[in-house]
Amino acid sequence: MTTATAEILVKEILPILSRTVPRVVNPTDCEDSEELIADTLATAAEMLQSLEKAGRKIPARSVAFYSIQRAKSGRRAYQSGAADPLSPVFRTRNTSAIIPIDAPISSEGEGAYRTMGDFIGAPTEDPSETALRRIDWESFLGTLATREKQILSCIADGWRNMDIAKRFKVTPARITQLKREIADRIKEFMGADILNEISAESVWQRDVRMIRESEAYYYAVDDNEPEAA
Repeated sequence: MTTATAEILVKEILPILSRTVPRVVNPTDCEDSEELIADTLATAAEMLQSLEKAGRKIPARSVAFYSIQRAKSGRRAYQSGAADPLSPVFRTRNTSAIIPIDAPISSEGEGAYRTMGDFIGAPTEDPSETALRRIDWESFLGTLATREKQILSCIADGWRNMDIAKRFKVTPARITQLKREIADRIKEFMGADILNEISAESVWQRDVRMIRESEAYYYAVDDNEPEAA
């Protein structure tokens, strides 16, 4: 930006913004008038620089007008997209509210409540744990013979012992024995508590449950305390 263009920005455009922005641009969240003026000035500077590079005449009042209109619509110099619900443009165009993830949004009675985290939290284990367990499973499969892998595949598909026995031309009792042997090898390879770990609730679910139970307990104690004479 040349010196002449910079003087237009400071001497002609900035006074217009200083008078107009506080009156017509609505701040969102923690924004204040000074911040909005600075942001709108940055937008105007970007427009001036584009006009200067294009070799076009620089109409100061027009640049100030369109910079203010941009700010009124919620767009800022650092961001103009509406996909982010925290962005000013989204907040300006939509009726929305920011709710803390741990804020209570519904009551379950007896002092317990549910939060936004309860509704959006996945009831499954952490993806990293799933990935690690899959790696361990692939390593375990590498220790099995071909027939044992095929039996596991049939079990996963819901086959009955009788059907598996017919496929491998053995008795159902032999299939039951093989399944027990495979189960023992799984426990030996992954640990005796592997089945409990898979079925157990996740750490975050346990923590939330304990908080709810603690709050319900204190709620019940408060209700049962005798009133002072």
